[in-house]
Amino acid sequence: MTEFDVVHKPKHYNSHPSGIEAKDVTRNFDFPIGNALKYIWRAGNKGDYWEDMNKALEYLNWAMSDHHPNEAIYCRKPAVVAIHMQEVIKYETDPNKQKLFGSFVDMIVNPEELKTLRNNLKEIIKDHESSNLCKD
Repeated sequence: MTEFDVVHKPKHYNSHPSGIEAKDVTRNFDFPIGNALKYIWRAGNKGDYWEDMNKALEYLNWAMSDHHPNEAIYCRKPAVVAIHMQEVIKYETDPNKQKLFGSFVDMIVNPEELKTLRNNLKEIIKDHESSNLCKD
């Protein structure tokens, strides 16, 4: 059994069934992209799922405003990140997270995928909000 520690090994970043810690992936990206990934990763594990998804969208909007379309996405260890993310995707049961994690992998190779990642997240949030309106 894994021992969790609120400072060094918080449960909301270390409970993924793949066994991979969020920080082992997020620290390889620049601040807004790493934070977007962090919020998607922990969505529903620390606080409200949709609040975390909206925070991730905010960071992706920030990344888009700072990013030139032809500029590479900074990733310190792209091969390691791709391997980790493929493992995360394999064990992920949430279809929204699966789709978004796949977009992160695509973005490492093709910087244009940053826009796709953001649009995928916007669509997921929009679909959720629309389904909630129908329930009211």
